[in-house]
Amino acid sequence: MSLQSWTVRDAKAHLSEILRLARTKGPQQIGERKPCIVIPADEWERLTGDHPKLGSLLVDNLANDEGLELPSRSDGGRPTPFEDDA
Repeated sequence: MSLQSWTVRDAKAHLSEILRLARTKGPQQIGERKPCIVIPADEWERLTGDHPKLGSLLVDNLANDEGLELPSRSDGGRPTPFEDDA
């Protein structure tokens, strides 16, 4: 997949082609100083959809599958950066 770059002027004149190429050939870049990328909506949804957080994946899958015991977060065994020293 190669990223094709368009000037803003060319993009204004060839919008239909840019949309077609984004769907068939891959992302299209518009502009050079502050570029924007045109991608199909389904690709955007795949990239930004509802994904589980890494911490949740680790706790829910890795720790339990390996039989690891996680320490309680309420032990108070170590200071947190949010505690007052007073």
